[in-house]
Amino acid sequence: TLQHAALRTKKQRLIRDLFLFSCFTGICYADMKSLVWKQFEQDAHGDWWVTGNRCKTDTQYIVKLLPAALSILERCRDDGAERVFSFMPHLNTVDRSLKRIAALCGIDKKLTFHVGRHTYATTVCLMNGVSLETLSKMLGHKRITTTQTYAKVTQPMIDREVEMLKEKLADKFMAV
Repeated sequence: TLQHAALRTKKQRLIRDLFLFSCFTGICYADMKSLVWKQFEQDAHGDWWVTGNRCKTDTQYIVKLLPAALSILERCRDDGAERVFSFMPHLNTVDRSLKRIAALCGIDKKLTFHVGRHTYATTVCLMNGVSLETLSKMLGHKRITTTQTYAKVTQPMIDREVEMLKEKLADKFMAV
């Protein structure tokens, strides 16, 4: 809903892009604020990665960019600018704008910038089979226990994991 909403002002569209970039990378506000183009690297397969050290913990994060994140980067490209997001209002301003944008989109959930990081961790990664260990590295956590706070186990996740287990064990044990 948020991705495709027709927002009235350029500021709202830019703030939505900042939030969505966090939803598709897990990068927090402080790290996005200091994000520079030289942190992006293309691998031999043509895939793009972003690496950096978390402002909060000085722990490295490494994220392979999804197509949605790449699309946002294309819209934000400002030739010659060192910083990726030259428009980066104060966090309180962003959070206030996200509340207004959510209301315009009919979203009941209280949106804050940090919800983007949770969305990446839970909805984008964990619900799609990314391991806690891998997610921990992508989020730049020092301890996996920190990552576990994002790990809300959902019914579809349990179902998927048990189905995988059933397939793996199908030939090993007979029904009793």
